[in-house]
Amino acid sequence: MPLIEDTLRKLAVIQEKYPVLILLIMLVFTAVMAFGSLQMKLDPSYDSMIPGDSEVIRMQDVVSTEFGSTETMLVLVELDPSSDDPHAVNDIRDPRVAEYVEILSDSIASEKNVKAVYSLSYALKLANSGRLPETEKHISTIIENSERVRMFVNSEYSSTLMFIPVDICGDVDVQEELEREINRDIADCPKPIGIKTNVTGMPSVRNYIMMLLSSDLINTIAVSMIFVFIILWYLLKHPITAAISLVPVFLGVIWISGTMGYLGIKLSSMTVGLGAMLVGMGIDYGIHVTHRFFELVKRGEDFALQDSVVSIGTALVASVATTMAGFVALMGGTMPVNRDMGFLLTIGIFYAFMATMIVLPPLLTMERKYLYSTFDHLIFKITRDTGVYKESIPRRVLGMVARFQAKAPALVIIIALAFTVMITPGVSKVRTDFSDENFIPEGSDVMKVMGRAASDYAGMDSITFLVRLTHNDCVSDLSDPAVLRPVHVLASLINTIEYVDRVDSVTMEIREINEGYLPRTIEMSKKILEEHPQLQSWFNSDYSYLTFEVKGSFDDSEVPEFEREIESVRFPDGVDVSLVGMAAKVATLRDSMGKDLGLTAMVGFILVFLIASFIYRSPTVGVLVLLPIAFALVWAFSTMGHIDLPFTPLSTGVLSMVMGIGIDFSIHLYHRIKQELKAGNSIEESVCIAVPSVGDALFASTTTTIVCFMVLTLTAALLVVNRLGATLAIGVGYSFIAAMLMVPAIVVLEEKFKNRFIRSRSLGG
Repeated sequence: MPLIEDTLRKLAVIQEKYPVLILLIMLVFTAVMAFGSLQMKLDPSYDSMIPGDSEVIRMQDVVSTEFGSTETMLVLVELDPSSDDPHAVNDIRDPRVAEYVEILSDSIASEKNVKAVYSLSYALKLANSGRLPETEKHISTIIENSERVRMFVNSEYSSTLMFIPVDICGDVDVQEELEREINRDIADCPKPIGIKTNVTGMPSVRNYIMMLLSSDLINTIAVSMIFVFIILWYLLKHPITAAISLVPVFLGVIWISGTMGYLGIKLSSMTVGLGAMLVGMGIDYGIHVTHRFFELVKRGEDFALQDSVVSIGTALVASVATTMAGFVALMGGTMPVNRDMGFLLTIGIFYAFMATMIVLPPLLTMERKYLYSTFDHLIFKITRDTGVYKESIPRRVLGMVARFQAKAPALVIIIALAFTVMITPGVSKVRTDFSDENFIPEGSDVMKVMGRAASDYAGMDSITFLVRLTHNDCVSDLSDPAVLRPVHVLASLINTIEYVDRVDSVTMEIREINEGYLPRTIEMSKKILEEHPQLQSWFNSDYSYLTFEVKGSFDDSEVPEFEREIESVRFPDGVDVSLVGMAAKVATLRDSMGKDLGLTAMVGFILVFLIASFIYRSPTVGVLVLLPIAFALVWAFSTMGHIDLPFTPLSTGVLSMVMGIGIDFSIHLYHRIKQELKAGNSIEESVCIAVPSVGDALFASTTTTIVCFMVLTLTAALLVVNRLGATLAIGVGYSFIAAMLMVPAIVVLEEKFKNRFIRSRSLGG
């Protein structure tokens, strides 16, 4: 790789000659990117994980366009157990509560983007000729006799729930403003003693998640930076050197944030851990350059910077190329979150590499020039002159491992295979988890209120059945009785399912109005709709779409049963039915995740193999550096099964991510062993030199990487991010172990086989 080496040496010469100028140029670029980071937006929605061209997203857009937003905010009015006032309300059927709810409902209904308010007072007035009952007894009687009124109160009569359909269309700014206005209405509305009122619902939960995204981004980056600095200080023995090694990573985080801002890539629950991940992965390059630089300084090299940049830079070029290949594989997935994550990780790791190669050498030059003779760096002069080095514990352990690998490489491979056989049964225990707990943090006030509402009120889960007219060859519009009859059959079938609490359908309302019958002709149907305008809300303006709502306690696992019921009902030609809602989205996401998991892994393996083979001009090298990573992935998956760490939507790309990170270890080891062989050392000597030297730096970079991933596990508020951090930490840890264990042993076996082959050829000749 003479071209790469020549380019790196020329770069090092410029860096030694003009360090200040280079740093000033980088400072200006960083300022520009920092401004871009201020333009970054937040996106707490679930939809960003689902392919935009999927049926469920397209139909959701249709529902939003034709019928308005399907979002519903909730207001829970409940008894306050902390109130000891003798005049406090002690039963939600108290007339004072109904009056309060009516005043609050009118106030909320006047807000912009609120479509309607359905509450206890609304239901009581419908059941009582438009008037609110004035006594608790009267209210109790109405509740007992009306199922529609009962749905607004819980069984213990300790709370009532208000339903507020809102038209926010996923706009987080509109959502935040509306929640602020509703909270102001609650604060301004005088409430009876002994009552407390809180806003909840999925829009409020998303608003809370958005707040967490901002804090998580800052917290995870800050905590990871602090831990990495402490580790570097311990490893490099000087705070200034540690801080200098951390500078390129800090710049890389700013640059990727600016890129997100300028390109309009939103920060979501999927990308919130990006900063900490880049800190953990990017510091690897700084550690290798700094470690190699001071290693050459200790030897008394006159051109320590140039030699360190050239010697380690070549391996870094190979490692960053293969790492980027692993991340690029994510961009081939169908899930938007994988594509965004793949793009951001690819650009982010490239930024970290460029910052390390351009910024770190000038900083090391200035440190050596102005600070070399101070503090603990005096040790370098002592060790250079005396040859006495105090080896770290990892280095001593790696030295012993290297000697064992050089003597018994086949036994090392057997140990790796035996461990694989022992741990592999865990793969069968690996599970996936798409539950809401991945994305909805526990313990917050909004979630506590949501939990109380969910436990007291049935039908909190809902799904929309969208009936669509694709052509009008058979029927002219969906108000035709030929359509209404199968719609009613389908609604009735769905209503018989045990986990369905209620089905709201226009056909049921028409039957109530029409003495229990559906109209026989389209003219009768049109007449009923004209005489009862409220029924028209089930249709869009040209009657080409019709919806009905199903409420109950269900999740994505029930979607196939809904689909089977749809298939069992015969609709006229040109009419079909689709499902819209969270359960349908999760089902689609599950299918996409299964496809992406295999696809991105396969593409990642191919790309990493091709790039490694191209850089080293040998397909054998491509296989060699990938083999330990394949073992590491099997170990990681097995461990996930044994400790019950599930796959989540964010874990889909973990194969490619671990592959991209772990391949560095194999490449650095292989490159250094080959360097020592070129220097004239035997294969045994080369392994014994390379493993402790490179392994020491790899141990440091692995430690910092794992620490940063564990920061996601310990500090991020969202469980899906916690689980991603733990999965990556396990994968990277195993990648380090597999590379350190297998690469030297494989190279020893390769060299011995090569030498034996050469000897046999020479004897045969």
